[in-house]
Amino acid sequence: MANSNFDGSDVNSTTSAFVDDRNVIGVVLYATGLSIGMTFSVQRNTLTLAAIALHRTLQTNTYYFIASLAMADMLNGGTTFASYVS
Repeated sequence: MANSNFDGSDVNSTTSAFVDDRNVIGVVLYATGLSIGMTFSVQRNTLTLAAIALHRTLQTNTYYFIASLAMADMLNGGTTFASYVS
């Protein structure tokens, strides 16, 4: 009788469904937000790399450095966000 309400019903059975539903919604929203962030991160950095690769005027040492940062950010965004979702 230690885990019971005043009416004798079990506390764990009445509150666990409510807490689980809130947790599921929170996890789904969290995973959706991270997935959207991962997608945008990879897309923006892919566009940066494509612009540098396709335009001859952007192929200088400065833009090679920017391409290096874009590649690192793309790999980081694709792997780090995925590890938070799973």
